[in-house]
Amino acid sequence: METFKRGIKRDATVYPIFQDERTFDNFHTTTIAMARSHDVDDVFDPTFKPNTDIAKALFAEKQKFVYALLIRILQTDQGRTFVREHAKDSDAQACYSKLIPHPLNC
Repeated sequence: METFKRGIKRDATVYPIFQDERTFDNFHTTTIAMARSHDVDDVFDPTFKPNTDIAKALFAEKQKFVYALLIRILQTDQGRTFVREHAKDSDAQACYSKLIPHPLNC
């Protein structure tokens, strides 16, 4: 977990802003590519579930970063609604999965 915090420099400003639902496919592709480079792509996979205590702690740290990221990049009415719905639990995985019209293999 400490390696995650001190490892790759994660910069939320490199992620695309989502302002128009018609551009979701391009937004999703770019976002997943950036998430992979930042080692947080598992948060964007709605089927991923950590299976050990260490994996759960690491996933919680990733969720914190991605939820803060989603607050910044989701600027459609629907996206903002999903972010607000998860304000208490900061569940970025659930929030992002609501945007996906059907399950995708991230």
